[in-house]
Amino acid sequence: MHTRREFLARASAVAAAAASLGATVGGQAAADAAGGPPQLFHVGYQIFSWGRYFPSAWWEAARECAAIGFPGIEGENTIANLYAGREPEFSARMRQQPERLAAIYSTTDLDISSQFYVNRYKNLLAAKFAQPQGTKVLVIGGTEAQERTPAHFVEYARQANAIGKEVLETTGLQVGVHPHLGSLVQHRDDIRRVMDATDPRYFNLCPDVGHLAGGGMDPTEIVKTYASRVIHLHLKDWKRPVPGQLSGFAELGTGEVDFPALVRELKTIGFHGWADVELDGAIDPAASARRNMAYLTKVLHLRVGNMTDATQ
Repeated sequence: MHTRREFLARASAVAAAAASLGATVGGQAAADAAGGPPQLFHVGYQIFSWGRYFPSAWWEAARECAAIGFPGIEGENTIANLYAGREPEFSARMRQQPERLAAIYSTTDLDISSQFYVNRYKNLLAAKFAQPQGTKVLVIGGTEAQERTPAHFVEYARQANAIGKEVLETTGLQVGVHPHLGSLVQHRDDIRRVMDATDPRYFNLCPDVGHLAGGGMDPTEIVKTYASRVIHLHLKDWKRPVPGQLSGFAELGTGEVDFPALVRELKTIGFHGWADVELDGAIDPAASARRNMAYLTKVLHLRVGNMTDATQ
């Protein structure tokens, strides 16, 4: 049961989000009138920085992202464990949100053969959990690769194809790799090896442009080269390490990622999935999300509202 105060607070947040979205759509309409391919993709928010292991963090992030104007959120697969046996409760509460579950993220090392059945179980569980929410993508990112031999890439591809096939056939979700610094798939050649060795019917690419830049890559080149296999993106910036200055992941527009070029390429290839903003470890996640929203709408002139798209 919600109190009247909670209801009014929620109504105010949704109204503010709607007003923000209206202004955003108008700005994009003006930009589209100038020519060029239209924006077909959605923009959401990865809620990692609000916390991973407590339902309260999930719902706090959902409320704040809705108030800011993001129509979709992406969260960690740990939510499937936290709501194990209570899935209808989660679904009911998500229906009360003005947002969709844009994607589910799973930390998984596919290069370790002894972990195959654990990997299969947890990712199928996450996909089954997300499917009732209308989610289309399961994002897989690794952790710390202990070895980087050819055999590890062979094992990675074997698990990627097998798990991706089962997830697709069971739930309809697509699976893709999130190249991650420190993991087996972190550099340009790693992406090539994995894409060459996997079946595009079952396994594709979910690039995080901050990690790509940190790995020495040009995110726009990756999107252009693998246009047919990009099914999801993470938008974050990257600051190259400089003595005496903070480095690493950063808010949009404060690092070295060329976001205008990236957005042009996403429009050119007709990308129509979700591009979810993310910032690892923000001190004030909501304040960071508001600054990221301002960059998306005022600098990149993107729509961050609900969009009609039959595939999503």
